[in-house]
Amino acid sequence: MRILVVGAGGREHALAYKLSQSPDVSKVIAAPGNGGTALCGENVAVSDTDVPGLVALARDRGVDMVVAGPEAPLVSGLRDAMESAGVACFGPDAYASGLEGSKAFAKEVMNAAGVPTAAHETFTDFRAAKAFIEKKGAPLVIKADGPGRRQGRDRGQNHGRSPGSPGGGHGPGCLRRGRRHGGGGRGAFRGGSLVPGLLRRHPGRAHDRLPGPQARL
Repeated sequence: MRILVVGAGGREHALAYKLSQSPDVSKVIAAPGNGGTALCGENVAVSDTDVPGLVALARDRGVDMVVAGPEAPLVSGLRDAMESAGVACFGPDAYASGLEGSKAFAKEVMNAAGVPTAAHETFTDFRAAKAFIEKKGAPLVIKADGPGRRQGRDRGQNHGRSPGSPGGGHGPGCLRRGRRHGGGGRGAFRGGSLVPGLLRRHPGRAHDRLPGPQARL
């Protein structure tokens, strides 16, 4: 089999490494790949978000199966496009990928299915979100909605002029994270308006009991 691994991170290196060891795999191609995947196969300079380019690559190289590492290309319809082109793709379709690509969508699905999950609120209006923060109090976990937006969170213990809060010290577009006994929340602001996201409240602060630098991750 000829395998195309989509992505450029350590996860894709691990996938390419193990796939290259299979006796059933004759060729591993990584797009765009990295230094690690180059040791396991061939890197091709096609972005992992260029779905048409990835489909063309799979066709041109006679790829038998595509393995996607990051969620962004799957959310963009990589599996759907590959299946339309007659190429097998390991990964969910665009709709199901929304569970990973959109925290707001994932919350909606969990609530509709009766899956136990932390309470949350989703906002698209800055004033409404700010009012919610002021009503509930700090700290809150503010989270942007969308693929690859899990990183870059700040912590604060008050909702006044703290970093990343609406109108706070880090300016628009920043994410802010805080904890207290009883919960936190998520949402995101950019350019004076709220990026579609969510404010999620959850119990506990077990991370505060971790020793050393982990307690400040």
